[in-house]
Amino acid sequence: MTTDRLRDLLHDQVSDVTTHDLSAAAWRHGQRIRRRRGIAVVGGTAAAALAVTVGVSVLDEPAGRPADLSTTTPAPTPGPTAEPDPRPTSSEPDARYAGAPVWVGPRPGEEADLPRLVGTGLPEEIDLSSGAPTAAGIGRAVGVLGVWPDGDLSRVVAVGADGSSYAVPVEGVLERVADAGGNVGSALTSESLSPGGRRAFFVQERSLEVYDFATGEWTSIATPPFLAEGAIWLTDSEIWVPESLGALSGTSYGVNGSEPVPSMVKSLGLAWPGAADGEPFGPLRSSSRAMAQSHFLSDGRDAVVAVVGKEPQVLVFDARSERWKGCCPVVGWAASGTVLFESRQEDARVLAWRVGSGDVRQVSRIIGWVAGQESYVASWSLPTG
Repeated sequence: MTTDRLRDLLHDQVSDVTTHDLSAAAWRHGQRIRRRRGIAVVGGTAAAALAVTVGVSVLDEPAGRPADLSTTTPAPTPGPTAEPDPRPTSSEPDARYAGAPVWVGPRPGEEADLPRLVGTGLPEEIDLSSGAPTAAGIGRAVGVLGVWPDGDLSRVVAVGADGSSYAVPVEGVLERVADAGGNVGSALTSESLSPGGRRAFFVQERSLEVYDFATGEWTSIATPPFLAEGAIWLTDSEIWVPESLGALSGTSYGVNGSEPVPSMVKSLGLAWPGAADGEPFGPLRSSSRAMAQSHFLSDGRDAVVAVVGKEPQVLVFDARSERWKGCCPVVGWAASGTVLFESRQEDARVLAWRVGSGDVRQVSRIIGWVAGQESYVASWSLPTG
């Protein structure tokens, strides 16, 4: 293929966005070009001021007030030590979307051949098989994954700080969860694991059932009907439940049995102008001045949007791939500006993206479940800087 022909193809693919001339970079990085050959990143509006609202915290100020990242002065502190990257990787983006640089992620079939990133706090394999030893007394978990065929949690597995799998004893504690419309959901949500990993909550119709990994004990917290689905942790011992799904006002419940307290949160997610017609999903994960969250883009693609300092950067996934819809919720941060996210598919994995480059690596493979017969839901709590 000639340089001119390749330039024409790339131009057609990203004709609605402001792009760089990628022909020279394409010859230097043939593998990346092969991955993105079928991708057309749909353009958005011109870049505007970035509006970011940070994580979950009790409000002392009006709900929804945007956080000013420029006032956060500490430099990013690495979390778990990860191996340095020995390979030179181009920082040249594949395209731009509303002013933000865009890199195209690998396709599912390429993930097994990606180089591995270690030192993240997660093991190379996360085993969801039944028969694991009990999670009682492990102290804390870095991940909790629930396997659920047909709407019932058949087993719940915690990933300990040692990387081993442990069984959470949910039998006889949890009932099938259905909303007011009768739709069955998972008792485990992406927000279930507490920030420090000591506890995990499970949603019930009129309560939250909370498991303590240090003691192995369960605590039941009564909640209004059908609202616990929106629960989030404020601290390792305090859970917030909205007054209605999607509301910013609600009630804080202490796991220690303290009196419930009305409170508000600012948890609008990570907003950036290029995704104005899309929506964020999954947890917003922060580390010092960095934050990341997954997004549905307006063209139907899934993406991970990361902000380091002030500039948003985007890793986008092929809409025609074998990943599930909502494929790539953010897991957490590793060292050196590297964000971890799930690749939810039949051969599920946790991957790592070095923000500001096209460098994507594999971290963990999720095994011990039967694709096509079972699904899983995961919640994570990794150490951050």
